[in-house]
Amino acid sequence: MLALAGCLATAGLLFAVRPSFAQAAKALGQSLQAGDSAIHAAAADTAEKSSSFEFDIPSQSLASALDRYAVITGNPVLFPSKLAAGRSSSAVRGRLEAGAALELLLQGTGLAAEQLHEGGLNTFALKQLSAADVVEATARAEAKRHVSERYDALVQARVWEALCKDAHTAPGSYRALLRFRIDAQGRIRQPRLVSSTGDARRDSMLTDTLANVGIGQPPPADLMQPLTMLMLPQGKISGRLCPAEAR
Repeated sequence: MLALAGCLATAGLLFAVRPSFAQAAKALGQSLQAGDSAIHAAAADTAEKSSSFEFDIPSQSLASALDRYAVITGNPVLFPSKLAAGRSSSAVRGRLEAGAALELLLQGTGLAAEQLHEGGLNTFALKQLSAADVVEATARAEAKRHVSERYDALVQARVWEALCKDAHTAPGSYRALLRFRIDAQGRIRQPRLVSSTGDARRDSMLTDTLANVGIGQPPPADLMQPLTMLMLPQGKISGRLCPAEAR
């Protein structure tokens, strides 16, 4: 018995998706050697695809998370129902490529995704990782975490340096919540204040300053964006100070 989940809102859409789904399910049946013949499919609208998508998937049951993933990306994810039972997903938030988002969603589940190409539809099949695979995946995730932490620190340093150049934007005397993206060339884009600092001139200077900041390195491919940075008054949190001439 096959289950089909996702954004199948009309009979016409269901008819359009069903042939590709059947092909992908057949391929999965050939590739999986588990005895469970019940296959769950998280399928979504197969219209025009984007190279990256905006995700906001909290940690939840794996089956529900995969349904949401399919709705966002249009990429069906196939798996024997017992494979997802009792498993929870990792949270996925920000703009990410479909493959990177799925890898992040599966972190800690002991499962991996294998890509199938059936009927022109990008389809993924889940498989159980071996003990050696789990060790390798854990090491890979740890390495990615270190890369992300180093890049986060670099971004903070570049933003801090830029804000310290002017006494009015120098951190230490105000609170600000900033949000921005970093493009493929390593430059800050779309900076905005989530809430005002209480000084309209400073608000404008903050976003103008950020718009001219270059990080010096492109972001990691799986960096979740937009980034959010909280600036607190001196004494609220430990951290370095701007040079005396900027204060």
